[in-house]
Amino acid sequence: MLCVLALALLGAAAITIGLRREGDLPDLVSNDSRPALGAVELAGLAETALAGLPATTDAEVFAHHGPVTSANAQTRSGDHLGEMTLWVGCAGTGQVTMSVTGTAVAEANGEKSEVARVTAHCGGTAAKAVFPGHPHRQYLTFDLVNAAEAVGAAGYAFRLTTNTGHPFTASDISNAMSLDDENGRPLAVVVGDDSLAHRGDTVAGDSTHLGALRPGSYAPVAVCAGAGTLVVNVGEQRLELPCAFPPQRKELTLKPFTNPETPVIVEYDSTPGAQAFWALVFVPR
Repeated sequence: MLCVLALALLGAAAITIGLRREGDLPDLVSNDSRPALGAVELAGLAETALAGLPATTDAEVFAHHGPVTSANAQTRSGDHLGEMTLWVGCAGTGQVTMSVTGTAVAEANGEKSEVARVTAHCGGTAAKAVFPGHPHRQYLTFDLVNAAEAVGAAGYAFRLTTNTGHPFTASDISNAMSLDDENGRPLAVVVGDDSLAHRGDTVAGDSTHLGALRPGSYAPVAVCAGAGTLVVNVGEQRLELPCAFPPQRKELTLKPFTNPETPVIVEYDSTPGAQAFWALVFVPR
């Protein structure tokens, strides 16, 4: 009889403990869950994130703001040039990491590569990433990764700018590289000699060899799109051309020379990795 009573008491205790544990579960779940934010609240957080992006004098390429969702990818044209600056901000709960992927033009097999990645903490200051523009980049895709905590609980904003003064693209480069005479004819056609007319691009720290220039007297005309200095070495003579966006045509001073094998080498003096696009014509006098 005592054994039966003891077993009954143990069973009751087990049931009581079980009920207590089951009753605890709703409290645990409610402590971990967050109240869902409405569309108006999320839109307000996105506006807050946008307002938190720092002011800049650089030219805006494009910008976007909105609630953090499970699908945030934005694809835009990617052939903008100059030094590109990306600011990302977040307001609300969690953090967001933005990955920027560039897609090359078809001629470059459409290869994709990540060009920037930056993490912003929601409620903190905006985060920044800098990367160079490229004329053979067809698209840029901006996507939020590692943002699960912020989904439905935060708003974000990003802005891409360039130091070119205005959004400058590959087609602008093509137009700017046209060096015409006073009658509107391309100087390359006027001189009629491929060894006297050159176009190309040079990365800072590298050099481009243009071959040898025949002895004589020339009036070099050049233009350079970039953010440094284009250096044209003609034998022992060093000619310098400031690069800019938009590029400005300039006539360079070259002394006559008689050396039959005078090499022409183009260099670009700028920050490491920067790229200059240039055109150069040696007009015979």
